[in-house]
Amino acid sequence: MEQLLAHVLERRNLTGARMAAGAVRTRYQSSPKRVLAALGAWTEHPDPWARIASGLALGTITVRNQEDLATVMPWVERLANDRDDAVRRLGACGALELIWLYHFDEIWIVMEDWLERKNELVRRVVIDTMGRIVRGSKINRPSTLKRFIERGMAIIDRLNLSASPELRRTLASTVNEFGLKAPDLISPWVREWAGRSDLASLTLVKEVLDLPFGDRCRGLDKTKTLARVADVEGGMVRQVSAWLREGKGRVEHLTIIVDRLLDPLESEGPPARFRADPYRGCEFRCEFCAARALAEYGGDTAEEFVRRVVVVANAAEILARELLGGPASRERVVVVGTDSDPYQPAEEKFEITRDMLKVFLERRSPVVVHTRSELLLRDLDIFEKLAEIGLVNVLVSLPTPIEGIRKKLELGVPSVSERLRCIALLAKKGVPVGLSLSPILPRLTDHPEAIEEIVRRAADAGAAFVVPEVLHLGGTAWPKVKDFLATYIPDLVPEYEELYRGGPKARRDYRSRIEDDLVPALAAKYGADRTGLMLLPPVPAPPA
Repeated sequence: MEQLLAHVLERRNLTGARMAAGAVRTRYQSSPKRVLAALGAWTEHPDPWARIASGLALGTITVRNQEDLATVMPWVERLANDRDDAVRRLGACGALELIWLYHFDEIWIVMEDWLERKNELVRRVVIDTMGRIVRGSKINRPSTLKRFIERGMAIIDRLNLSASPELRRTLASTVNEFGLKAPDLISPWVREWAGRSDLASLTLVKEVLDLPFGDRCRGLDKTKTLARVADVEGGMVRQVSAWLREGKGRVEHLTIIVDRLLDPLESEGPPARFRADPYRGCEFRCEFCAARALAEYGGDTAEEFVRRVVVVANAAEILARELLGGPASRERVVVVGTDSDPYQPAEEKFEITRDMLKVFLERRSPVVVHTRSELLLRDLDIFEKLAEIGLVNVLVSLPTPIEGIRKKLELGVPSVSERLRCIALLAKKGVPVGLSLSPILPRLTDHPEAIEEIVRRAADAGAAFVVPEVLHLGGTAWPKVKDFLATYIPDLVPEYEELYRGGPKARRDYRSRIEDDLVPALAAKYGADRTGLMLLPPVPAPPA
């Protein structure tokens, strides 16, 4: 087995993995226990090609050895939960496809158990394998194929109700494979989903109609169906928005593992700035949030951004690995909290941000933490140690000193006084802390007197610097801000339309007046202009 593994690691391709799987089947006949033990070790091997080969081999030897299913299936599940997409796609799906075809009824029982555990990666492997089996015409008997598809569609229907965007795309892909093979079986399902009023079913219909089967689905007017989906989706979003404003609704935490955490920050400043977010989605219900644009790119709706929070379970582990790539320096500063608040309520349960801070301290690598939450005080011990070696900045965000306005803009977020207390306690411990004056809302929180008040109070609390940012209307931020304005100050809607006519950023002259002139002058007036303490100095404004 050692020699076979060496060949796999030398070739590092699918052909080599398949050749190893064939050779394993021969060796299994003479020494089954030894081979099984070796394959179990392969499933945990650090090289993904070893893990892929283990999946193909496990599928091959189990084809005619039903007695080994109980031993093999936990290893296949391990591969299905692998953080490497190629291992899941080639190793886990490859094994499961073979085992499923030869142990049809027994595997359905195992699959039902796997699906009930609500593991996102495993669910996607199971559903993807169903599509592969049908696409490859692996089931020859029509009655068996019909039974397989019908059972698969019942599972898809059930899973879709709580599916993430990634899982729903996998569900739609498999429905597409089923539909291309058996349109008479699948068309009634899609028509029935299209007649429902729940957003999950209608979103799945929309995904299916974008695939080849969408043009072949019988008895369904594609144009009218998509128009109805859009109409129901809009009404649902408005209703959920109202619920969220009232603080209603359950938040779902979806745990994932990733291969990469650090992403370059797109800015006009120095290179090698990175962001690392432990969560995607945010339970804080800020009306102005532009970070939803990232979630929309990933498939979430604006409301799913606050109702479903993705937890990057292995963020600290991946960060530790990625920070080994060179000496810590100010040219490789990592910002935590760009696309979701790292101290939102989920952090109290999962402590991913705290684990990441420990990594920054261990690797002696600089970090800027951006938050609106007082939960950051829990990690004061780590901030203090990072500050002693000059490797941390904390930015505490506040949009206005006026509590009445703030409560309408930020739902579920700590008060002005609570965040000023955070600044004071951090400063007292010697942690370089600044006020993130963001977002500044034109005609609403941009009055010079209000800006001066919050800068003065932050400086009195110990803020060393102030970072202003005028409201950015990316993604669904503008529709939400527009609804907010229409509800409370309708006269401002046309002014915003004019000010943001050129895109998601306000006119350059307006931003320059606030960000380059007014706020820096006030920061200097109250001694909050110690920009030498900033790990990421302000970026010079580009020409108008």
